[in-house]
Amino acid sequence: MDVLLIISIYVILISIASLPCLLVCLVAAKLLPSRFSVKPKILTSISVLLSLLSAYLLNMELEGGMLSVLFVAIVLTLAWFLVLLVLLVLYKSVVKTKSA
Repeated sequence: MDVLLIISIYVILISIASLPCLLVCLVAAKLLPSRFSVKPKILTSISVLLSLLSAYLLNMELEGGMLSVLFVAIVLTLAWFLVLLVLLVLYKSVVKTKSA
């Protein structure tokens, strides 16, 4: 039962960490031209997975405990999202330029 509680806490923390990324993605989808369309759910889930992977690879042992994990997850998720968004827009602009 304790394992289920810990897993549910981490799932809640991950979903909270993905909310700012999802909001930024929706704003980017509204502001970018239609040729640079992004899929918010896919890009958010990829950035969350990359942030969890990078936190695991960097061996994040935080002194603040469970509450500091949320802050690190939000920062890493937004950082990965912005990197992916810039790369996606650059890729689409290069592909559209070459095909035109």
